[in-house]
Amino acid sequence: GTLEARMIYTYRRSVSTMINTSLTTAVAFLATGLSPIMPISAFGIFAALCVIANFALSVTFWPAAVVVYEVWLSKPRCEMITAIVTIVIGSIVTIIGILSLTPALEQPTLVAVSVLTVGL
Repeated sequence: GTLEARMIYTYRRSVSTMINTSLTTAVAFLATGLSPIMPISAFGIFAALCVIANFALSVTFWPAAVVVYEVWLSKPRCEMITAIVTIVIGSIVTIIGILSLTPALEQPTLVAVSVLTVGL
């Protein structure tokens, strides 16, 4: 079928499932946010916000990225551009991962394992 038909089919099959899983997970983390222990409470609220943001990006940004890829980058002449974009995005994610480790830089083993994990 066409790209539009494939996207409609995918949305119809997946959005309700993503809403259910995201909301139940977010509610569970928000319940953790009610803890009187501040670090656990902060983690619960942060994790709930991350789950909600992930859902929002999954139903907005990701489909848009798929359409851009299918329309503009999947043509044979664009293989080099696709490879370069993939390398650039991977590098940005790796740099963000490394920068998020700055509080733990005193622990070289943790940094090495984290850099390898982010790099993979």
